[in-house]
Amino acid sequence: MPTSDIDPIVWLAYLQVEDENAYQFLLQSPGAPTFIGNAPEQLFHRKSLSITGEALAGTRARGQSLALDCQIELDLLFSPKDDIEFTIVREAIRQKMEAI
Repeated sequence: MPTSDIDPIVWLAYLQVEDENAYQFLLQSPGAPTFIGNAPEQLFHRKSLSITGEALAGTRARGQSLALDCQIELDLLFSPKDDIEFTIVREAIRQKMEAI
């Protein structure tokens, strides 16, 4: 397995500068690989014993006009595939949070 000399903290700082509208995170355990993420939504926010999140499933890129945005919105709202995926993600997150 190849190794690298990339400092995860430096890489995280680079991502923060590169995409200031995203949420960057880093998970690092002793003796384990580092996981770095760059997400468009805040995956979770913890305040004392309260956890909230805005993680989404089934997102779409914005349209180039208001009319296209409205069509994309309707496609997303009425898509059986996206509804199933959202339900699976929502329930998985809910179950994990309830366990905490």
